[in-house]
This record gives sequence, structure tokens and C-alpha cells, in this order.
Amino acid sequence: MKNKSMHKLLSDRSGIAAVEFALVAPIFFALIFSIFEAGWVITKIALVENAVEKTARGIYTGAVQNNTSITPDTLIQDICDGIVVISDCSENVTLDVRTIMYLGVQPSDDVVCRDSSSPGFNPVTIYDPGASSEITFIRVCVTTELFTPFLGLGLALPKNANDRYEIVTSLAFANEPF
Repeated sequence: MKNKSMHKLLSDRSGIAAVEFALVAPIFFALIFSIFEAGWVITKIALVENAVEKTARGIYTGAVQNNTSITPDTLIQDICDGIVVISDCSENVTLDVRTIMYLGVQPSDDVVCRDSSSPGFNPVTIYDPGASSEITFIRVCVTTELFTPFLGLGLALPKNANDRYEIVTSLAFANEPF
């Protein structure tokens, strides 16, 4: 009698799909969310780089230097206008614009990434767009959050002290004669 009931229990296939789904679903959804997150981060990086390139165009053509109404805050707003997917962009961008001696020499100090929760927040670390024919170096850091920081890409990326992720882009160029 005991063997018959045990055999009946073990041969019952009802509910097997629910058990398989319960075993596979977490892995499947983690994979889907990780793919979505990676695409979203790549989109943010591309938008930051494009916005910095557009802002740099104004510097190397002399439009920024020749227009006294353009301030570092104006440049930050121009960058943020190009980064539409990052909320509170102007509070999470750090701008560093400086002249350098040679095109192949990058400033040796590390990038300073700050956001509005940092004490003494100042979005502009150095601002010197350079004169005609000088070499200018721009570095922009944007801090952002991830949708799924507990999965895949979120576990692999480094965080800053405020539990935010940093997107850093830099660009060096020679200003045109103006």
C-alpha cells in the first residue's frame, strides 16, 4: 500500500511546468534585465561623449572664448541638453577644461567626480578654454544610477562614495586660430 501511494506520487506530472518555471525564471529575468541595463549604460555613455564633442566644438572654434556671456555653467547646461536620459544632470556633472602643453600628455591628476550630494559641490574644477592655437583638454564626469545595481553590470562597475556610477569622457584638441 505504501509503495503504491509513493509510486503514484512520484509518477504524477501535474504542476511540473510550474516547478520548471520557478527554477528557470529567476535566471532568465536576471539575464533580460542585465541585457537591458547594459544597453542603457551604453546609451548614456554615447550621449555623454556626443554632448562633450558638441561643447568642445564651441571651444576649439573660439566661439566660447569670444563670447563673454558663455560661462562654465552655460557649458554644463549645453552638455546636459545633450544628455536627456540622465535626471538632474546639472547636479551630477563635473567639468574640467584646461590647456595642456602637448597633445599626447594628459593631465596627471585623477578625474574629480562629484554630484550634488558631495560636500562643497562645485561642478567646475578647472576652467581655462585656452587661447588661439593652444591645446585644450576637456574632461567631463557624470554620475548616474543604475536600474538594477544588484545584477550583472551593476555588480561589475565601480561605485563612488555616494553609491553612484561614474561615466567619464575626455577630449584633447588644438584650438583653431581665431
